[in-house]
Amino acid sequence: MKALTRLLCLALVLLAVAITFPAGPRAFTWNQEELTPEEIYARFGDEDDEIPLRDALRQLLYLVNEARDDYNLEPLEWDHIASYAAEEQAREMADCGYLSHLNLDGEKPNLRYNRHGGTHQVTENLSYWESDIRLYLTSQVVEDIHRRWMESPSHCRNILTPTHTGAGMAIVIVWDGDRTVLTAAQEFVDAYGEFDRLPERADSDDDLYLSGDFSDRHTSLAYITIGSEDFPERQRPEDLNANLNGYSLPEPFVAILPIDDRHTRRVKGLPTVYLLTDEPSRNRFKGRFSLKDVFYGLEQASRADRFTPGLYYFMVWADREGEPPFLVSTQVVRVED
Repeated sequence: MKALTRLLCLALVLLAVAITFPAGPRAFTWNQEELTPEEIYARFGDEDDEIPLRDALRQLLYLVNEARDDYNLEPLEWDHIASYAAEEQAREMADCGYLSHLNLDGEKPNLRYNRHGGTHQVTENLSYWESDIRLYLTSQVVEDIHRRWMESPSHCRNILTPTHTGAGMAIVIVWDGDRTVLTAAQEFVDAYGEFDRLPERADSDDDLYLSGDFSDRHTSLAYITIGSEDFPERQRPEDLNANLNGYSLPEPFVAILPIDDRHTRRVKGLPTVYLLTDEPSRNRFKGRFSLKDVFYGLEQASRADRFTPGLYYFMVWADREGEPPFLVSTQVVRVED
């Protein structure tokens, strides 16, 4: 008896998403090899090799940090908020049989992470296994999940991104008597300070309080950008599986800087408005403004942009000496009018 298993993977990288998965039927391999249940259990373990979920997640984090150490990168700390977001996505994918960075409500990772209380920048790796025999959570399976991510350039790039500071991870395995679905998710976090939580919903004239403290003296505010996109639409699992094309953050349409920078600094390539105050000695910034203020500033700068309802992404970029600006916080607000 042959046992067919398929594996799919998705990886998110900032503003450029790549998807990699092998073609054709296969059993845990990149080629079209088919394995018997006995061969699968010999390679990936059986019920006697099953390990607790907490040990599997600890092993997966260890493998990530071992890979980062090979490139002289700092190890990642476990992030509980990111792990809640990872568990949510992995569980829904396993229960509903789909693979996507979107969930069934059409929400992307940043929005899901924000909903759990996260205010930093997050990026995501996903994996999906499906088999017509019962599979077990074993050390061998965890090693194979990690190996396949490392063999995929987009997944590997996420694991080895130098700016990551933490990660939350999830593995979900579901056996319904006829098939096994095993999903895995990694949410990588770039945490360089504490940022006030924006509301999930707002009107265009509501005051938004956006402020933060950077955690070390080597990191400071570069600028804030805002991008927008349409409200998400409800998704069907079959449509998500038919369109494995990833996603990206929306392109910014404006940059925001402190008021004191009005005559000294602009953000190249973007119209810039000055709505923040900062305290450089403490690496702190703060602002109180509405989207109507932003669009009024654009109008004063002779920009034709007009407000439309949708999801607005507030993105905080940081400066560190010798490095280009990098994203440390993305918060998504649903703005109705």
